[in-house]
Amino acid sequence: MARRSLPGAVHTKDQLYRLGPVNSTFCGPDPETCVTCGYARAVSDLPDREPDRSVPLPGERPPAVTVCAVVTGVEALVLLGFVVFYVVEIVSGASDNLVTAATSGGLILVFAVFFAAMSRAWWRGHDWPRTPTLLVNALLLPVAWSLLQSDRGPVAVATGALAVVGIVAALGTAPRRPVTSADPDAGSRPE
Repeated sequence: MARRSLPGAVHTKDQLYRLGPVNSTFCGPDPETCVTCGYARAVSDLPDREPDRSVPLPGERPPAVTVCAVVTGVEALVLLGFVVFYVVEIVSGASDNLVTAATSGGLILVFAVFFAAMSRAWWRGHDWPRTPTLLVNALLLPVAWSLLQSDRGPVAVATGALAVVGIVAALGTAPRRPVTSADPDAGSRPE
């Protein structure tokens, strides 16, 4: 594999720690040298430069991401509360239609698991829950309005406030690692 050097391509110590173990798509047969720019992977060989803080390091969580994790976690817990309600109705025989109660409880359980997965993904710093968080919280706004119209004021305000906080927080998050034309890995990612 031919080595090529990109002008100005210098890996800082911070970037080396982000790369983690040797990646076969990034490094060639010699695990000590980067194929893309030819710099040695040894930490001592890398220049001391100010780390790039535009992308948070693992373990660093921006406040908006924490808020999104908490909001989706609360929504998951509320949905689990509704599942418990349906189970109690089924067991006590209070439900008029057993099939409808079981189906509703099952469907709500699926959504509760999805919200819990989104909360966990936010907490771990993944990017994928951004769109689903925006979507489900936007869909909660008409629900809050409908609750307000049916004289359920406190529940409507709580639902609407949670939805607005979730939308604002999700809009406040940015992708952890945007792909740019200057990114050496940009050509190897599917579009």
